Amino acid sequence: MPGIKETLAAMDKEIAKVDARRKALCAGIPQVVLHQYTDLIRTRAPYMVVEVQTTSDGDHTCSGCNIGLPPQVIGDIMKGDQLVCCENCGRILYLADKEE
Repeated sequence: MPGIKETLAAMDKEIAKVDARRKALCAGIPQVVLHQYTDLIRTRAPYMVVEVQTTSDGDHTCSGCNIGLPPQVIGDIMKGDQLVCCENCGRILYLADKEE
């Protein structure tokens, strides 16, 4: 089939570029965090990082597993000095609005 070899070569070139960019970006991330993230990719893809949802009564839940989160977890997320994971499903949690 005409053009298939060229298409495959172009795709391989693009994959090599993306892989090089990924390696460069990962160089500045602590190995513990990368390991945790790659483990989540294997077990929870495509939802390894999930938003904290606020219920109508002001409580917070993990949008990955819908389990309630204690106030300390929300405080840890707001500090922003570490990754915070759901104790139930292990997904990385984030707040959409830090003012929460």
